[in-house]
Amino acid sequence: METCFYYEYARELQPLRDAVDLGKRLQTFGPDHKNPDLQKQLDQMLRKSSALKLELLRALVRWPFPQAWQSLDQSDKDSLIDTLPDAIDALKHGNPLNLVESDPTEFVYGSYKFPS
Repeated sequence: METCFYYEYARELQPLRDAVDLGKRLQTFGPDHKNPDLQKQLDQMLRKSSALKLELLRALVRWPFPQAWQSLDQSDKDSLIDTLPDAIDALKHGNPLNLVESDPTEFVYGSYKFPS
């Protein structure tokens, strides 16, 4: 249940979804495979990130993220439960909803900024 919560919450974070999509494009054989411009873009996205976010990104790139938890195969769910315990444990000791670092004075959802 706990892994499902963090996975589903991560699906709601557009910056994380964008980073995972970019990571998948870089790793999948095709026109974007190891594209240095895309790698630079991903590096810029992650520059201000904590190690936890990078760890989470690396884990999620390997799975059918952002597919809904309910539609994942049981083997994928089991693998995520085995793969993400360190990230989940670290989140328990901090703010569990702080998966993406941002300016603390504003909350960004999509392109609209809500003042705090």
